[in-house]
Amino acid sequence: MEDLDRIERGSRELENREIHGFLAQLPEEIREHRQRLSRFPILARNIESERIANARAIAAQLAGPVGPLAVLGQGMEGVAFSDGARVFKVFDYWTQSRQADARAFLRSLAGAWNDTRCLYPILNFHEAGHRAVLVYPYEASEPYAGGHGPGMAGLLAECRRLRVVCRNFHPANLRVVDGRVRMIDYGSDLRPLHDEREFATMCRRAWLCWRWADRPDLKRIMRRALDDAGIPELEGFERFCEAVRRLADPCDTAADIVLGLAGRPARVLDYGCGNGRLARILADRGARVLGYDPDDAHETRWESLCAGAGGLQFTRDRGEALTAGPFDLVVCRRVLCTVEEEKDMRAILRDLRAAVAGRGRAIVAVCDPHFTFGGPTPEADRELPPGAKYENVFVWRKRIRATGRTRRDVHRSERLLRRAFARAGFAVRRRVEAPTVDLERFEPASDLLAFELRPLAPLAGRVALPVKARSMETGMIETRIRRPVSQLEGPGTLVQAHDI
Repeated sequence: MEDLDRIERGSRELENREIHGFLAQLPEEIREHRQRLSRFPILARNIESERIANARAIAAQLAGPVGPLAVLGQGMEGVAFSDGARVFKVFDYWTQSRQADARAFLRSLAGAWNDTRCLYPILNFHEAGHRAVLVYPYEASEPYAGGHGPGMAGLLAECRRLRVVCRNFHPANLRVVDGRVRMIDYGSDLRPLHDEREFATMCRRAWLCWRWADRPDLKRIMRRALDDAGIPELEGFERFCEAVRRLADPCDTAADIVLGLAGRPARVLDYGCGNGRLARILADRGARVLGYDPDDAHETRWESLCAGAGGLQFTRDRGEALTAGPFDLVVCRRVLCTVEEEKDMRAILRDLRAAVAGRGRAIVAVCDPHFTFGGPTPEADRELPPGAKYENVFVWRKRIRATGRTRRDVHRSERLLRRAFARAGFAVRRRVEAPTVDLERFEPASDLLAFELRPLAPLAGRVALPVKARSMETGMIETRIRRPVSQLEGPGTLVQAHDI
């Protein structure tokens, strides 16, 4: 420490002419110095040891670690230590052009983050002269070697939420903890987010880390990506950006889909309305809306929603909801996803059919069965039971990312849903999937499937379909009759085909 102070005092006594001369010859001296070190590796090791010893002394003096300091690593700006509870990054070199802004920004972040999952909160930023020590929590982690899509997208979403950007996004500056990707490079490359182009550049580097972490020329690819968005290594990057956007700015996909299909109905029943948010939006559009949900946990929320909304009412009484009909539009969002028994699903559909007017419509939204077996999405992580198959009915669980809560859902294939609609007296007018992104593969996915249904006039009687088959054809009966059965279940015309 005394030697460092002596050097600092001496440097302040230099004249401008001496400083300019020194800087002019510095590149050549660095080149020659590196050549000398390459011939004598012991010199490089001794310099490295001296740097670590000086940094350890600075950390002990400024930050007060609670135990022995173990070296975690070192880079151009400084050396990182840990006492087992915290990380101490000792800055012993600052680029002159960045020093003032970088130090001011890091100083402003001390104590500013309390609810982060990917960015470590900065506990303290100690300073003394040109030296500084940054402190953040320590935890055991694994090196980042690519992949971990949900964690990578989550890190970028958190950066956007906190309005920070890292200009040196690289696998060497990342760690993995329980599937989360955490950033450890806190220095002059961590800057406030002012320009969307900077965030886009960071996202490109993050995509390349996720996809091409094992490429020995990764740094060269990153440099090319700065100026050329069309390089083949960036194929698929747009969906990665969409995933980050959805994580950073969550939206109510179910409500958006229903509102897109709803149009301008006069009277609406929101069957299973939950907290009533969608019902209020429909009322603000001019409809008279009745929200029904048997759960009494929402009543306080309902009271606040009804304030200032003359056309909005709520009830927990199923009978009251049904007798208030018929309605131009009946909405049922993610209710069928919660019932496992067939009889319960049929009872709900009978209610919807009884409530809708003869020329009205019903909108039924369910968790998209075609993506039950997909990867995690910005909305939720999925957990399926062993042996689950698409054509079967089964219960599965998902952890809602926004709240951390676990939700129980019931999977039914689209074919089973369409059969249930037809039996209840509905015809499918159209279907709409809510687009999202698979966070493991960054491929198109869907969290929600919405059906727009119209009521059918009841049939005059029951329809029977006699089937004649020989004993050797028993294994093919189901396949042979599947098409006529599907036609009889819907409003189409039965087409009879004869084998010749």
